[in-house]
Amino acid sequence: DDLSQLACMGNDSPEDRQAKRRRYVELQEVLNKVFHEDKEEYDRCAISSSSSSTSIGIARPNNSKIAMKN
Repeated sequence: DDLSQLACMGNDSPEDRQAKRRRYVELQEVLNKVFHEDKEEYDRCAISSSSSSTSIGIARPNNSKIAMKN
């Protein structure tokens, strides 16, 4: 609908409107392609970073006590 409104605006010839319409559709396709590629890359990075994360803790030998000073 928005494209139809844009096509009717101005004093463009039918050929100009057709060229603008083709360019608009072409840009939409490029944007959709790039968006999906970025989303796939983001999803891959999110999966690999979450699977490689580990909890951080302090390791100490069994039965050892931590001395505290008062």
